[in-house]
Amino acid sequence: MFVVYSDSFEIVATIIGPEQTYGDILDREGKKWKFYTESVSVNPITDCIDPTSLDIVKKQEMALTVDKASIKADGADAVTIAGVPAGAALAITRTAPVADETITDGQVEFATTTTGTYTFLFTLPRYLPKTITVDAQ
Repeated sequence: MFVVYSDSFEIVATIIGPEQTYGDILDREGKKWKFYTESVSVNPITDCIDPTSLDIVKKQEMALTVDKASIKADGADAVTIAGVPAGAALAITRTAPVADETITDGQVEFATTTTGTYTFLFTLPRYLPKTITVDAQ
């Protein structure tokens, strides 16, 4: 079985059946892959490739901390979400997308003057997606 993965070690495909020499074709296509002679269980949603050993491992939980679940919609009161892994993508939505960002410094501060429920979705290939909801009143 071949496991094909991206530059960020996210599993993008599994191929069952061909001989190990099929790796030559994957190489010519510029794909990153690992061949397993034994049967392995792979779930691209919960698994990824370890960048050091190239073994299949479980994605980690993001250990985020949130200082409050609701804020005043006054533009000054802010929620702080810390512990964000560097490179994580963040999508903020209310009834429509509000912002898309890549986090580089490990935390997010958010304030607004518009009331509503805001959903923060954090994604990074070696981590399970994490959703946080904040109410602005």
